[in-house]
Amino acid sequence: MFASLSRWLPRGLCVAVLVAAPAVLSAPAALAQPVEFLGGGYVSDLVNCEGVNFGGGVMLITARYRPGELDGNAESSLIAVNGFSAYAFNLRRLNGVFEDNWVRVQGAQLAPSFEGWDARPRLRVLRQRPTEITEATESMRLRVRVRHMFNIQGCRADIDLELQRQ
Repeated sequence: MFASLSRWLPRGLCVAVLVAAPAVLSAPAALAQPVEFLGGGYVSDLVNCEGVNFGGGVMLITARYRPGELDGNAESSLIAVNGFSAYAFNLRRLNGVFEDNWVRVQGAQLAPSFEGWDARPRLRVLRQRPTEITEATESMRLRVRVRHMFNIQGCRADIDLELQRQ
């Protein structure tokens, strides 16, 4: 490596690059890693969601939750869901946390193709246990309500999750 660099850079600069390279390359590992919770639950209580049919009104899901209030999550909150019926969607709030007031979120789905939600979805936490998530939280339960779900204006659904820290 030194021989290749020396063709292009003065010797002193080559040494500086070689000395600094390990520190620069290892820097990302020193950054805080995202904190995620994995688990499952269900989507239920659909209202005004014409054309959406889960069979029995409940869709079983696996989910990943990344709370924005924890270090390493860049102050962005995310719920990513995979349904057992070949259906997936995510809800994300950039620069904010999910809360008990209605907040605007970004939504997207993959069923059968990718589609961003233009219907301006809103999300509200109905219940969270524990009520405050900290660096020490190992498991949690989360229930949220989403308006304008599945990119359908006026569609409302609840998402109930049981999650473990990964």
